[in-house]
Amino acid sequence: MFVRACNDGVFTSVPVRVRSAPAAAELAGVTYRQLDHWERQGWVTASHVEQIGGRRVRRYGDDDVVRLAALRHLAQSGRDVGSYGPAVGQVDVPAGHFLVVGADIEVVAARSLTAAVTRPGRWTVFDPGPVRSACARDGAAMVEPEARGGTRRSA
Repeated sequence: MFVRACNDGVFTSVPVRVRSAPAAAELAGVTYRQLDHWERQGWVTASHVEQIGGRRVRRYGDDDVVRLAALRHLAQSGRDVGSYGPAVGQVDVPAGHFLVVGADIEVVAARSLTAAVTRPGRWTVFDPGPVRSACARDGAAMVEPEARGGTRRSA
C-alpha cells in the first residue's frame, strides 16, 4: 500500500521501511506488551496503519523503533519513563545524532556530544546507531509514509 504524506502543505512520497508490531518490539528490545502500553499512553505511534478485514494493523518505521529503544534505554538507566515518554515520542533522532536526557531532552550531533554531556547535571545518553543498523538489516517492507496529525520535533 502506498500513500502520500503532506508536510506543511508539500506532498512527499519518500518510502520508509515498516514492520509489524512484534518485529518492531523485538528490534527495540522490548516486549510486544510494552510497545502496546507505550502506544496506548501516546508515547509512540505507528507510522503506518492499515485496515485489513475489519482489524487495525499497526506497522512501525525505523524512527518508531528508535523511539521505542530510547524509551527502553531510559527505563534501564533508571529514568522515570512516565515523565520522559511524551517528549521522547515526539522527537526525531537522525542518524549520526544522540538523544541526551538531563533536565531537558536534546538531540545532539555526534561531534557535539562531549560538550553536551560535560555540562553540570546527570545525563543519560542514547545512541540509536545500533538500532538503525538492525532496522536496515531486518528486511522490512518499504511503503510510502502516511499523512500524520501533529508534527515531530527535532532539535
